[in-house]
Amino acid sequence: MSKYIICLCLFFSTLILANDFEDFEQEYQKKEVKDSFYTYNKAMSKFNYDLYTYILRPIAISYKSITPSFVRTGVKNVFDTTRSPAKIINHLLTFEFKKAGEEFGRFCMNVIFGFGLLDSASKTSLKSYEVDFGTTLGKWGVNSGTHLVLPILGPSNVRDALALPIDWFLVPEAYIDNFWLGVGVNAALKLNELSFEYEKIDDIYQNSVDYYIFIRDAYEQRRQELIKQGN
Repeated sequence: MSKYIICLCLFFSTLILANDFEDFEQEYQKKEVKDSFYTYNKAMSKFNYDLYTYILRPIAISYKSITPSFVRTGVKNVFDTTRSPAKIINHLLTFEFKKAGEEFGRFCMNVIFGFGLLDSASKTSLKSYEVDFGTTLGKWGVNSGTHLVLPILGPSNVRDALALPIDWFLVPEAYIDNFWLGVGVNAALKLNELSFEYEKIDDIYQNSVDYYIFIRDAYEQRRQELIKQGN
């Protein structure tokens, strides 16, 4: 089990160090965040920044330069489609049946009409929702605990970090016979995602007075917003 947890910490969630911060500067409001591991978090945040700047970002840019846009978009759509079952399960666990139905409808449309490669459901009124087992625990009343920066994965907290193994076993890559192959597939999908997102990440790093504080507070606020939705 320790092997799985270590590997999850290194590869699972994202090669993107800050995810879904596009609207955070408009929505950001200063609030107190519990940060018991401040010294460690700052150091790990600097490690992640250097990793992104000198390794992940150049790889993503090179990948983007040699890969046609329609291919990257198709891979992104496959990634999103394969995450739909996990979203459906999490919605059901919090009794959000309408959202689960919408996610199921999107999944069926994208598989049947888009073969998983096209986002056919985007042409309908069916919505997709950002959800994972961390937000499910939050809706169950589990406190977030102190903020925690993870290697490569970036901002998190104790609750969300403990939810990562469950999130992993809700994605198809977890069931590839060769564990390392599954991890590699997950990493490749995340690299493709990064090729769409690195400019947003650059903007955060370049325009934040203290990028650690900004990302920390934005992450915690966003997670609270997601938990409150539907409650």
